[in-house]
Amino acid sequence: MKQYGTLKSRKINESKSTFSDRVGLIVYDAQFSQKKGTLAVNFFKEGGQYKIQQVQVQP
Repeated sequence: MKQYGTLKSRKINESKSTFSDRVGLIVYDAQFSQKKGTLAVNFFKEGGQYKIQQVQVQP
């Protein structure tokens, strides 16, 4: 994360995000202090609650 800096803003990219009863993916177009990127968060459902599985930052 050092190469991107601090997260300044994010906006959901609805065309790349998906959700179902068991898993989900939310993709954000993000602005960091040093450059722009994509922030992707994978979710899965366990015990009736969604939990974060993975977070990715990509150019």
